[in-house]
Amino acid sequence: MKRILKSLVTILLGAGVVLLFILVLQNFGVAGNKTGPAGFVPPGVGPGAAPAGTPMSPVGLGAEASLTAGTSVSAVTVSTAVQGPIAEYIVLTGDVEARSSVNVVAPTSGKMTLSSLALGKVFKKDDVVAEVGPSSNSTQYAPVPIRAPIDGAITAIRSADGQTVTSGTSIATMSSVTDMQIVAYVPERYVGSVSIGSQALLGFEAYPGQLFLASVVEKSPILDPATRTMEIKLQPGIPDGRIQPGMLAKIQLITRQSSNAILVPQEAIFTSKGKSSVFVVEARTGNNTSSGAEVEGTAKQVTVTTGIQIDDIAEIKSGLNVGAQVIVRGASLLKDGEAVKVSEQMEVPIQPTTAVPEVVASEAVRGDIAEYMKTNGVIAARATVSVVPDIAGVVKNLAIKVGDRVEKNQVVATIDPSKPGSEYVPSSVKATIGGVVTSVSVQEGTSVTTSSAVATIVQLTNPQLKVDVPEAKAENIVVGQSAVFILDAHPRRQMAAEVVEISPSVDPITRSLQVTLDISDQSDNAYVLPGMSAQAWILVTSRTGIVKIPSSAIQRNSTSHFVYIIDRNEIARRTRIVPGLLTDSEAEIVSGLKAGDRIVAEGTAIVSDGRRVRIASQTRLTESSDSAFREVIR
Repeated sequence: MKRILKSLVTILLGAGVVLLFILVLQNFGVAGNKTGPAGFVPPGVGPGAAPAGTPMSPVGLGAEASLTAGTSVSAVTVSTAVQGPIAEYIVLTGDVEARSSVNVVAPTSGKMTLSSLALGKVFKKDDVVAEVGPSSNSTQYAPVPIRAPIDGAITAIRSADGQTVTSGTSIATMSSVTDMQIVAYVPERYVGSVSIGSQALLGFEAYPGQLFLASVVEKSPILDPATRTMEIKLQPGIPDGRIQPGMLAKIQLITRQSSNAILVPQEAIFTSKGKSSVFVVEARTGNNTSSGAEVEGTAKQVTVTTGIQIDDIAEIKSGLNVGAQVIVRGASLLKDGEAVKVSEQMEVPIQPTTAVPEVVASEAVRGDIAEYMKTNGVIAARATVSVVPDIAGVVKNLAIKVGDRVEKNQVVATIDPSKPGSEYVPSSVKATIGGVVTSVSVQEGTSVTTSSAVATIVQLTNPQLKVDVPEAKAENIVVGQSAVFILDAHPRRQMAAEVVEISPSVDPITRSLQVTLDISDQSDNAYVLPGMSAQAWILVTSRTGIVKIPSSAIQRNSTSHFVYIIDRNEIARRTRIVPGLLTDSEAEIVSGLKAGDRIVAEGTAIVSDGRRVRIASQTRLTESSDSAFREVIR
């Protein structure tokens, strides 16, 4: 009997526990039947306690556990569907290298002079980086300058001072210091998603947490048969000195993107029988679901069409509108029409790959433009003469020393032509020009002949500038052209000059013409000494009163030139233009722009038509036409 009673008590206790568990599940919206079958009365509840079909509160819980009479409520986390960009990308690694890296070669054979060459030293294009002396024992030639082929820094030196080299020998390597590219390799299955202009984000270990926008500027037409990859080259949108050759880049290369997609958190989407759905909260009258506070509403299941899904974000192509309250968490056991309360509001994540690109802007201005040809030269005395005696003999009296100023016809030495057994009157050696004595080749008691130089005199007044113009550019030079120059000794002082003489023949070694310029302002003579090095800009052509922009802003395709105009909403608009005179720094615009238009000057590689941009900085050209050399002088 005791055993039977014990079994009965155990059964009743087990049944009570199960019933209590079911009631708890019903209260929290988990059990499938909220009302229970018709006529069902839980144990321990009298027949008249609750009619069939009436929602029940769990045993032991107060009536306040139900927020709305007759309905149990599930707590959910929601997010507001927003409109914005989303991008699908692949992850690659790439190597940073200088976009321009060239060898500096000797133009002729001879001995090297590398006095100005140093590792890391920065040169501008056409600057003299070294000299080669082609002289031999029997023939004397002036040293031939070796010029920088590009703007950049010396990254390797392959020759030594005084070393004899042959024509074409590489003496150094120069690389661009700002114009970088990143070389990467795309797996075969993604090749169809990559094109010229595809955008990417770059990350570097040296700058954790910082991302740099870039775009594809080159792609190989073939795949490597060994690796089944395609080589691509990317270029940063804005030149950045922090990106240096040899760095390893982590690349997020965008393969597909949508600029105005409806976006929700990816975990809000669930799939059943091949169809994607979300639950949205439909607010009841008087409830405010946009505040993020705990409110009550109804869950409605909506079928949606999805697009890109990446980085915990999903694109909704159809089925949702912007502003919809999408249930992100707590939806797994919901049913259509079930009551819910919003316990938390979360934001849709933002992709770094869809960041607004930063650009450097500039303004189209009305002013002057000039094309200059840059070259290097040396200050030369207008006249240099060697003073020689009229008769052979012995120097009896030397009246000068180096540095003395002499006048024309001034006696500089006396020669005694006497010989044993014969006495002659001493002969005077006179200066043939006025100037400064730069060398004295004899001393008293020295025997000289009529071909022996006693001294060298240089005329310091009105020195001239001698420059070499490459043969290919000789047609642009005529007598009377204006020029400006600066001296290495006085880099802050700009001086004017004029072409007065052009050599009628080309130097067979340097393949250049020597051009002589007179210094226009006589007051500049105080700063000029023969032998000084100079950089010169000879005016080739100029125009006034035109619209001009930085030449870096102009892009070109197979049929036309274009720029990106930035409108008042900072949206880039691709605009076709017709350029006129183009220089290294400025461009004349014949049509397509007007003065005051704001355009993208740097960062065009990461901009597309209709895309929003962020202006990192803004520059403005001067109205004058001297910007070709303004930066050097400054």
